[in-house]
Amino acid sequence: MIFFDSILVFVFVFVIGICLGSFANVCIYRLPRNKQAITGRSFCPKCKKTIRWFDNLPLISFLLLNGKCRKCHKSISLEYFIVELITGIGFLLIYLNSNNYHAIIFLSVLFILYLIIFFIDLKHSIIPDSLNFSIMGLAIFKNFLPNFNTSFIHDIN
Repeated sequence: MIFFDSILVFVFVFVIGICLGSFANVCIYRLPRNKQAITGRSFCPKCKKTIRWFDNLPLISFLLLNGKCRKCHKSISLEYFIVELITGIGFLLIYLNSNNYHAIIFLSVLFILYLIIFFIDLKHSIIPDSLNFSIMGLAIFKNFLPNFNTSFIHDIN
């Protein structure tokens, strides 16, 4: 029973990761274009038609629709799938290597910010100020918590 509970927790962490990876894709697409990342529905980058909720399930929709828009049948970049998968795996690795829930949350937020920065910089050769300021805010927040350990290095002794 303990094994089954552990598997459910791992699946839950992975699903949270891919859902936030989907949000990261929104940020990667919209921030360099100075568009609002929080509001507005998802749309096909080619035909600009609104994507319905059941076509917007992380990883699953991409696989079911064979990487194409349901309406215009044009290819959707593999980058969307990759970002969601990397985020899910990253969240799972952070969960498995941390024993403190505060550190898990902190490192997960930091991970997703770095992932967004990486893909925006890769495509547009810019890093939006809002992302830099977010990381600075996290760094300041961490410095005011003296017993907050986010290290992945563990003593072997």
